[in-house]
Amino acid sequence: MAIYEYLARTPCRLMLVSLDDVIGALNQQNMPGTIDSHPNWIQKTPLTLEEMMKDRRFFDLSDMLTRGGYFGSEKFASFKALR
Repeated sequence: MAIYEYLARTPCRLMLVSLDDVIGALNQQNMPGTIDSHPNWIQKTPLTLEEMMKDRRFFDLSDMLTRGGYFGSEKFASFKALR
């Protein structure tokens, strides 16, 4: 999660967060460059959406991005204007 904290402090205007990173999944959904040796795109996420909505890790990520200045910055304001 440290990489997201670092990115929140940079001037980047777009940040994508991997669900696998947040929930700590070790088996990624897609392994680029594989065809038959990895079950690409068929692995199930170990948490339901309802469990994710209550999971402390997502709240911690939001707090970290807020502390890092991402949500309170000009870069996030431009995103909010699009909604």
